[in-house]
Amino acid sequence: MGVCVSHTLEETGFDDSNMTPKQFAVSQLTSISIFSKVTEDDELVYQELQFMPGEDIVVQGDAVTDLIYVLRSGVCEVYKDGTMINTLNRCSVIGERAFIAETTRSATVKAK
Repeated sequence: MGVCVSHTLEETGFDDSNMTPKQFAVSQLTSISIFSKVTEDDELVYQELQFMPGEDIVVQGDAVTDLIYVLRSGVCEVYKDGTMINTLNRCSVIGERAFIAETTRSATVKAK
């Protein structure tokens, strides 16, 4: 499993600068029951990414399900069949459903 800690350009003012991307990702993933036993010692791939406004983070129907994203800062919009259905903020986990169910992405998530 790969875990991407992502940022959009909008900052929220939350100071987590003392946390590494891996520490931040683990702190958010463990709030999901199926990932509650994840620790920093697990052999997971962590990568920090930054997305520009309007850029797709995940796309509905994509078969790439081996990545989970944790939004460390900024805001994202969730689209289902082209209609915006939700807004995600800092600490949101993106892509966990497709990972768990080993299915395609159920929605498109764009950086705002």
